[in-house]
Amino acid sequence: MSYMYSKFRDVAPALVDQRMAVRHAVYIERASVARETTVPLPAILEDISIYGCRVIVDGEFAAHDRVLLRLADNDPITATAIWYEAGKLGCRFDTALESKLFRTLTLNSN
Repeated sequence: MSYMYSKFRDVAPALVDQRMAVRHAVYIERASVARETTVPLPAILEDISIYGCRVIVDGEFAAHDRVLLRLADNDPITATAIWYEAGKLGCRFDTALESKLFRTLTLNSN
């Protein structure tokens, strides 16, 4: 009987952006990105969550590339490239950022 009523019920559209955490807009020019075997390229950190980030970088990357990120002169962070398009690179960190580092990056953004 419940099927009869449910087939006419409105259903909200699926979310296209289904990230695990909210991204925070930042602008940090002291960043770099490197594949694990290449020289680091200068980058700009554009947004960040505890699970990943988006950087502006002039280079060629592909999904599943292993990268090292250095954000605002902190220790390198290992990550996986999820997408690369028009000079922007989306990465997922191997481990969630420590809350202290996350606060530092979001509060001290230029």
